[in-house]
Amino acid sequence: MSNMEKNTGTLKPVNVDVKYIENLCIEDWLTRHDYFSIDDPDDWRELLQEAFWDDIIDIEVVEINDQWYEVHNHVKTDNLDHQEVDKQEDGTFKFSTVHYNGGAHWTELVENELKKI
Repeated sequence: MSNMEKNTGTLKPVNVDVKYIENLCIEDWLTRHDYFSIDDPDDWRELLQEAFWDDIIDIEVVEINDQWYEVHNHVKTDNLDHQEVDKQEDGTFKFSTVHYNGGAHWTELVENELKKI
């Protein structure tokens, strides 16, 4: 069921490549998910999402506006409509969103705010 949700956390820009993925995930899990036959880096998005959902990795990795980020301190709560993204001095981005999750994913709201920075 869809409802309002608030998301806050920190986005850390990262370069996702073969070495990053292989350091993040265990080889056995990558083999079972045919990682070594993936030719298109666009398929990494789904692979990293599955790894996070399967508790193989404890860091959520998302792609927003063609940039990869590690999501740290992500907290999801029920609340009102709001979105805010602030760039920090260390190059990370603090984000906070509140939205109806039946209409958008939190990354879509962050995407719009990142375009303004």
